[in-house]
Amino acid sequence: MKPLAISGIGVAGAFGCGRAALEAALTGAAVEPQQVDVRGVSLPAYRADVAPLAQHMNKRALRRIDHCCRLALLGACEALADAGQPEFDPARVGVIVGTGFGAMATSLAFLDSVRIDGDMLASPTAFSNSVHNAAVAYITMSLKFSGPGLTVSQFDMSYISALLAASQWLDEGRVDAVLYGVVDEYCETLGYCWQHYSGGMVASRLEPLELDRQTAIAGEGAAFLLLEPARSGDARPQLQMLQMGARIDLPAEGPLLLACDGFVQTGRHYAELLASGQQTACCTHLYGSSPVAPAFDLAVAALALDRPGLIGSDEGNLEAIHCLRYGFSGEGGHVQIGR
Repeated sequence: MKPLAISGIGVAGAFGCGRAALEAALTGAAVEPQQVDVRGVSLPAYRADVAPLAQHMNKRALRRIDHCCRLALLGACEALADAGQPEFDPARVGVIVGTGFGAMATSLAFLDSVRIDGDMLASPTAFSNSVHNAAVAYITMSLKFSGPGLTVSQFDMSYISALLAASQWLDEGRVDAVLYGVVDEYCETLGYCWQHYSGGMVASRLEPLELDRQTAIAGEGAAFLLLEPARSGDARPQLQMLQMGARIDLPAEGPLLLACDGFVQTGRHYAELLASGQQTACCTHLYGSSPVAPAFDLAVAALALDRPGLIGSDEGNLEAIHCLRYGFSGEGGHVQIGR
């Protein structure tokens, strides 16, 4: 693939909103899950606050937009703000969003309205917000982009599948820039499933590197990157390599940023890497367990190229960071970010 420059970073999660909030969390600011009520049972969850979206958009324009789409809009607006609000031909900007669950809360609310009111009186607003492509639609309409838009849903691999699509669009010259992001939300039904999946023994703290113990805690958020083709001598962080599949070839050197997030089923894939002696780091305790977690790692890696200490390395001149994620099927995703 041709290197892709990261022009802007937009993130929103339990740690807060924006580049500065993520950097603060990486340097030691406390990030604790909230306690949420699930049918009378208190469970921890990493929730994200979408209130900062009011700084980017008129509140009236947000009336009909649900939580999941607001998260996506917030990440997209933050990425553009971080890039300095660059001027593009609106028809030459693509928008690609990956999601594991989609707008789960709204989808279930629509099904409830069908069950209670019948298909003739079901909520049209809930229906329009429930489709997976709703986030892309709101982003393109709100930011006035008229280029191609795409939603990718492949659960754990949504983030890298969407990234591969963004790379293809830019390689083909179909667009000049791609606003790429991943979004997922928490809802009560997910918490209920989480409780039953864990047998009622939900951990109070996410310990991602304790691979033989289930410590996963539900998370939500959005992570967006503004991507452009890299130019000669470009000083911006760059996506240099993408791999996805059952076999992942990793370099013997360079720090690994592991997206292990407390699941025993996927943790076993990381055990050999942790035992190899190669430098590793994991940041999922800052944003929780969800399909969106690996996209946050991409943002962390881009920040760490300028400040290696953010992921536990004080070495200067860090050339590349390798972000790795394994899904429940054993399939993996590898993204190399460097200069």
